[in-house]
Amino acid sequence: MQCPEVRSSRRMSNKLGNISAISWNNLRIGQGREGTVRRALSVLQQTECFESPWQMWSALYALICAGELRRAGQHCLWLAEHPRTSNEAMEGIKLIQARTRFLRGQTAQALASYSEPVPADRLAAVRAAWTVEAMLDLGEVKAAQHLLRHRNLDGVIPPGLPGRGSLLTARGQLHLALGTPQSAVADFIESGRPPTNGPIENPAVTAWRSRAALALATERPPLASRLADEELMLAMRWGAPRQIGWALHAHAIVRDDQQTAALLGEAVDLLEVADARSELIPVLFRTAGYLAAKGDSLASRQRLTRASELARADGRMHWAKRIDSAMHRLEGRRPHPTLTRQQLRVTSLARAGSTNRHIASQLNLSVRAVEFHLSAAYRRLGISGRAELYQMMG
Repeated sequence: MQCPEVRSSRRMSNKLGNISAISWNNLRIGQGREGTVRRALSVLQQTECFESPWQMWSALYALICAGELRRAGQHCLWLAEHPRTSNEAMEGIKLIQARTRFLRGQTAQALASYSEPVPADRLAAVRAAWTVEAMLDLGEVKAAQHLLRHRNLDGVIPPGLPGRGSLLTARGQLHLALGTPQSAVADFIESGRPPTNGPIENPAVTAWRSRAALALATERPPLASRLADEELMLAMRWGAPRQIGWALHAHAIVRDDQQTAALLGEAVDLLEVADARSELIPVLFRTAGYLAAKGDSLASRQRLTRASELARADGRMHWAKRIDSAMHRLEGRRPHPTLTRQQLRVTSLARAGSTNRHIASQLNLSVRAVEFHLSAAYRRLGISGRAELYQMMG
């Protein structure tokens, strides 16, 4: 016969597991954000959470996905000082704290907080994904590439690996920075494949659809439109301003019509309200580029000015330099305007990942003519190749 304390402990453990499972399921499918927050807080208030570092981490992760960065930060501080918090749990807490800094735009501090994986680290893929995203935000492309190679994460990622979707999405962003958008799209699409415990539909977990849509906007508009529309619908179902703002900006860019400028303005407003600094600067930058291409230099300059203020306040000097370059081109009335119409068509297809031969087929040109137009465009833009072409026009 078991003593009452043992039976009570097991009942509480089962209750904790049930709450955690419901919370994760809601987070996975992106429904019931407020209920997910309540259940996550309930898990963190149970003393049994100290016996399950994974459930503790999952609850903290649910909070940041729901946009509750302040609450997540408060619980991290309390748990970090609690004597019952194990070393394993502490690793998860530090990871959440670093991610929170990144989402607030404190990228350098976040990167400094990411540590090397510990033995049997269940969060190794998540740790690598978030580290890569921070490196890319700081312009440390080669370092991100080296990290994935060093940790043997640059090849096939096992289907059952926890955090696989986040890792593939981060690796896709690395491919974009390296100027290989076809590989990027492959990783984005693969990150959306359902794991063993069901598909992850919530863009707060991984926003692979919008990133794939932006990369495919020129090459495959129908697919890009479908992916962007899907993510916007899923983001609105989840209800967090950060995800809605990001998804809305991708939806606006892909549709490229008379409503795009207004929708981009709404996206910026949502990200401002959410104080989503990690997304706000890239969206402001892309919005400025779109407005400049449409001839609205004043509005473009306003967006660049705001992006510059944020980048400098956050110490994100890689972005500050990109913004300064865009501002100089705008003031000199030479963002993409010096390109001829044919050069714009060729560079747009090149940016989308098309080979020279495919571009030639699409535009009824010879391969030599494509090479000529690309070389001329690179000279006018002051860049050396496709990688810089993506960074400039993206």
